[in-house]
Amino acid sequence: MPDEEKDKAFRKWYADIVEKLNKKERTIDPNPDDWRHYYDYRSAFKSGDKPKFDEKDKQWHWPSRHKHDLHPNRFVRSEGKWLDTKKDRIVDLRVVEEQKTNRKIYEERKKE
Repeated sequence: MPDEEKDKAFRKWYADIVEKLNKKERTIDPNPDDWRHYYDYRSAFKSGDKPKFDEKDKQWHWPSRHKHDLHPNRFVRSEGKWLDTKKDRIVDLRVVEEQKTNRKIYEERKKE
């Protein structure tokens, strides 16, 4: 499939996702390339992944492997250690602290 057709297919897929997610609550920007996104939607499209609705927390969740490096929930505590949910591996606390610092800068930029 030529690149133009792939992009058209992606944009249709993304628009459908936006419509579905935004029916319940405004959760996703209609611009798939907005730099403020916390997910790589093009990567999700290529791999055939879609978000799933979690009845417990009433939110949509994408597979972690498509998370932006600065996603707020990229690192979580698991059994007393830090788990990198994007890479599915245990990391050192210094990695978590560095990401927090970088995310703080990123969040400030998003406000501009």
